Amino acid sequence: MKAPAPKQLNILDAYSPDFPNHQIAFDLFKGEWSSAVPGYETGGIGLFHDQRVTWFAECCGGFEGKKILELGPLEAGHTFMVSKAGAASVLAIESNQRAYLKCLIVQQALKFNADFLLGDFQPFLATTSETFDFILCSGVLYHLTDPVGFLTNIGRVGKSVGIWTHYYDKAVIESTSYLKPKFSSRSKPVQTPHRTLQLYQQSYLQALDWSGFCGGPEITSYWLTKDDIIAHLQDQGFTVTIGGDDPTHGNGPCMLIYAEKS
Repeated sequence: MKAPAPKQLNILDAYSPDFPNHQIAFDLFKGEWSSAVPGYETGGIGLFHDQRVTWFAECCGGFEGKKILELGPLEAGHTFMVSKAGAASVLAIESNQRAYLKCLIVQQALKFNADFLLGDFQPFLATTSETFDFILCSGVLYHLTDPVGFLTNIGRVGKSVGIWTHYYDKAVIESTSYLKPKFSSRSKPVQTPHRTLQLYQQSYLQALDWSGFCGGPEITSYWLTKDDIIAHLQDQGFTVTIGGDDPTHGNGPCMLIYAEKS
């Protein structure tokens, strides 16, 4: 049986016949939203009222008047919270093109001050001469292929940092049937001036089939252990506080970290 011919694109389909409203823009990504944007039909995760960001604010003495860098804003939920808390400036860098456009839609609808840039934050961190009072990177570290270099550069440009991340725990990963196939059985050592850290390769597998995928730019990423994350931050001159540790999280063990330089 002959396969049906693909539907021909018509440039006129790009025009909206509906009465102007912000929901139309949100619906450009219908079915792809992760977060629940206040007042609009989107996803279901409460990233615009996130207690993790509230805890970061408590740890750093509030965001008011501070220069903030956010890495991987996703759909701008945390950006919104930081901006509305009185930050002097917010620079948010997102490499996922669709996520970046979602951030702009959210900003237009909710009206808050932030500068969104599209691109890879790794070379920015490695070369910028700017420093920041606080760096927010929630849901970022475990999506990277070079998490060690990332944390090193965070130490170069940030006075304090808030991190929520998954981490590698061999006992948990290998005893969880749906997590074990995602990971390589061998670790990759990385030597730093202070110690040898171990990287564990993670594969996204079927997650790459979803148009709303919001992981890293490669088909794999590398996870660090909890102890190695903490140790490497300390090696960069940070004092580390753990705000939460959940080894039973459905997507893998995770923890909440605030790190600050004296």
